[in-house]
Amino acid sequence: KHMMSKEVYLPFITYSGNICTRKDIGEMDEYTKQPFFGFATELLETAGYRPQNDKYSSVSTGIQSMVESVVSGTSIDDAVKQYASDTAAVVGEENTVKEK
Repeated sequence: KHMMSKEVYLPFITYSGNICTRKDIGEMDEYTKQPFFGFATELLETAGYRPQNDKYSSVSTGIQSMVESVVSGTSIDDAVKQYASDTAAVVGEENTVKEK
C-alpha cells in the first residue's frame, strides 16, 4: 500500500519515466505535463496482461528477433513468415491464427 500511495508513487513514476498504472494519478497535472506521459497512458486502455504461459517468453523473443531482422534489412514479409514459422514450432500449429 505504501509504495502505491500517491505520495510515493507519483514522484517515483515521474522521476523514473515509467508509465502510470493508476487512473487517478494518470489524470493529475503533475503527471500529464510530463512529455509523452499522457499519450503513453492512453495506450494502456487497450493493453493486456502478458499471458501466464511457459511459452510466452519464446514468443516474445521471436517478436524481438523479427523486428531486429527487419531493421537489419530483411523484408517485412520474410520476417513475418519466419516469425510465424518459429512461433508455430514453439507453441504448436494448432495454437496459432493464420491471417486470411
